[in-house]
Amino acid sequence: MIYFDNAASGGFKPESVYHATASVMKNLLTNSGRSGHSLSVLAESLIYEARKKVSKYVNNGLIDRLIFTPSCTHALNYALFGLISNGDEVITSVTEHNSVLRPLYMLERDKNVTIKYAKLNSHGFIDAESVLSLITNNTKAVVLNAVSNVTGIENQYVTVGRALKNHNKKIYYVVDGAQAAGHTTFDMISDGIDALCLAGHKGLFSYQGIGVLALSDTINLNPTIVGGTGSETFEKLPTCLPELLEPATPNLAAIISLLHGVEFAINNLEYHCERLTLLTDKLIIGLSKIPNVKIYSTPNKYGIVSFLVDGINSVEFSQVLSDDYFIAVRGGFHCAPLLHKSLKTADNGLIRASLSNFNTEQEINLFLNAVSKIASDLL
Repeated sequence: MIYFDNAASGGFKPESVYHATASVMKNLLTNSGRSGHSLSVLAESLIYEARKKVSKYVNNGLIDRLIFTPSCTHALNYALFGLISNGDEVITSVTEHNSVLRPLYMLERDKNVTIKYAKLNSHGFIDAESVLSLITNNTKAVVLNAVSNVTGIENQYVTVGRALKNHNKKIYYVVDGAQAAGHTTFDMISDGIDALCLAGHKGLFSYQGIGVLALSDTINLNPTIVGGTGSETFEKLPTCLPELLEPATPNLAAIISLLHGVEFAINNLEYHCERLTLLTDKLIIGLSKIPNVKIYSTPNKYGIVSFLVDGINSVEFSQVLSDDYFIAVRGGFHCAPLLHKSLKTADNGLIRASLSNFNTEQEINLFLNAVSKIASDLL
């Protein structure tokens, strides 16, 4: 199958990830940090290496403030429910994924939280002014995604963070980096990011089941899930990180896949960004030549190209691509309801082709031929 659904979950892994994960699953089926035997100690040391590697990648400053979670959705929930209190005011944007919106809706319902939404500018992204202009004396936090999972357009999240860092009132800054991770570098300290949430299984080449909640030293969260940690057993709650926010048995195989995936992403970052920009450019140029196609993306290093074919349902179109041409894309709404309302695509959604640096120009040519054929047959 031609796999163009990498924004949902990366379909390609480097060999180092395959080999390391298989080795752990075969030879290291133990609970790290819960026992004193050599296998448990080895597992804990590998997790520490992964924690150190990811902490360096995001530059949060402190390794013990790099928390592993079951997913980016969990990381966002930990951050939002652990930070936002009754009556707080939160600024977010219309580009957000439901992993941000739904926790905020619950906080709005249950804790009388006020939500304000920054809107798209004329270029289709969230600029810093649209966020900063919403700040009041009551604002507790800003929550913003770095990159739209629908269009691949980058928001001005760095400019927002640096402005908040210099603001005369402490306003916490939570960034959803799910689509950006592996395609760009982060500097949480310089960019004023208090909490950065990442997905491992997309641009960081890990397997599913691992996310990251990276915290700076400027934020403390109340735990939302508690349980065994293997340490401080007689304390009502752990007194330190990462244990306070990392209960239960860690997903060792997924963490090790992340260790090697991050290493691969970092070592090849510049090449991957250049290649994905070229691939998305080629795809967009090709789609623009097909009659009745409307494109919602510009060339980007995140590999995302969304479009519609006039008169054809996006989900139906994606299904035909799968059934008849063995090509995987995603149709529908991509868990971003407010963005679809802003783009006026709430009735039909969008067809999203999302690329990896492992994809090829030949695959793009085959995809364009399939799109052209389907469009001409169905119209």
